[in-house]
Amino acid sequence: MQDATGPGILASVKTCPECAEEVKEAARKCRFCGHRFDADGLRSSSSSGPAERPVAPPPKKRPARWPWVVLGLAIVAAIGVVAIPLTAEEDRDCVSDTTGEPVGCDDAGALPPASSTDTGADTAEPTEAEVERELERETERLAKVELQRTITKDARKQVAEGLLEGPILKTSCQRVGGGSGATKRYECIAVTERSGGTESGHSYQATANSNTGRVTWKLSGF
Repeated sequence: MQDATGPGILASVKTCPECAEEVKEAARKCRFCGHRFDADGLRSSSSSGPAERPVAPPPKKRPARWPWVVLGLAIVAAIGVVAIPLTAEEDRDCVSDTTGEPVGCDDAGALPPASSTDTGADTAEPTEAEVERELERETERLAKVELQRTITKDARKQVAEGLLEGPILKTSCQRVGGGSGATKRYECIAVTERSGGTESGHSYQATANSNTGRVTWKLSGF
């Protein structure tokens, strides 16, 4: 191929790696496809250079173990020194103060508990009759509580209406003879005053049925 500068003068050429056309050796860019030859030079120079080797990190220094070993041995020795006097003290505790003979310690080094005197009395299960009596006493107690509560409420109502003198502090009932079956008779007092350990107030005659819970009451003398 002839150069455009003059006939008969040959110019050195090179082939474009992209379009395979021939261009001048000094060309930096292909006039056919626009390929840049200086980029090829950069890639070739970077690839032809020596490969870098990864640098290994410096080895880590392991902490010395001997200070911890020495400290552990010192702790074990101290525990042994303290344990020997304690064991001797426990052995002395297992010896009787009067006879000097061993009295038999348990595995923990403690003296055995004092034996309790066996009375020989067995705890017997309550009979059916005893259970019934206990149930009857409990129902009577509840009926009495309800009777006292009801009288207190009624007496305070009458005080508010001006029919009785107050104030009503509480009501106390005591069982008396009489009554039939589950119905028991009571003498009650709606307490209005306390003095020297005695109570005074309005007296009531009342009954309470432990089966039905029905209660009746009336002021004494009416």
